[in-house]
Order: sequence, then C-alpha cells, then structure tokens
Amino acid sequence: MAKRLAVFVYGLLSYMAFFGTFVYAVGFIGNLYVPKSMDSMARMSFWPALVIDALLLLLFAVHRIGFLLRRHCPIFLSLLHLLHQRHNPSSSRTSISVCHAG
Repeated sequence: MAKRLAVFVYGLLSYMAFFGTFVYAVGFIGNLYVPKSMDSMARMSFWPALVIDALLLLLFAVHRIGFLLRRHCPIFLSLLHLLHQRHNPSSSRTSISVCHAG
C-alpha cells in the first residue's frame, strides 16, 4: 500500500511540475504575471550572451557524447573496427582496450 501511495504522490508532483512549467511558459510568451517576459529588456549584450549559450551547449554536447559512447561502446567499437581495419589496426585495438578498461 505504501508503494502505491508513493507512486501516486510522485505522479502528482510530476504533474504539478509540468503544469507549473506550462503556465509559466504561457505567462512568459503572453507577458502575463511573470517577472521576466519575452518582451522585457535584455540584461546583457548579444555577443556575451551568445558565447555563454555556445559554451553551455558545448558542455551538454560533450557530456551527452560521453554518455552515448559509454552506453553504446560495443556498437561504436565494432563500427570503428570495420572502418579502420585495413587502414590502421592498432587504433582499433587501442580504442577497444580503453573502452573495456573504463
């Protein structure tokens, strides 16, 4: 019974988080009851904001690529082996040993 209650509470909290985010997005776009809307003034100039956004995107991309390589390492290494088999066989063996060591 406690497990069912915990699952219900978790679902309720998840629904409330989604609903709050959705209502905030409507307010952001429609300039309604939010502290910073889409039409409010920018706090910094374009170029520093662009650099910060690019760095955050790069950070996410590096993290995501690392996650995918760890998760799908056997698939990636088999493709790498097929591609580099005739050109440089030592690079494939090195990649396999690095993947299996981690």
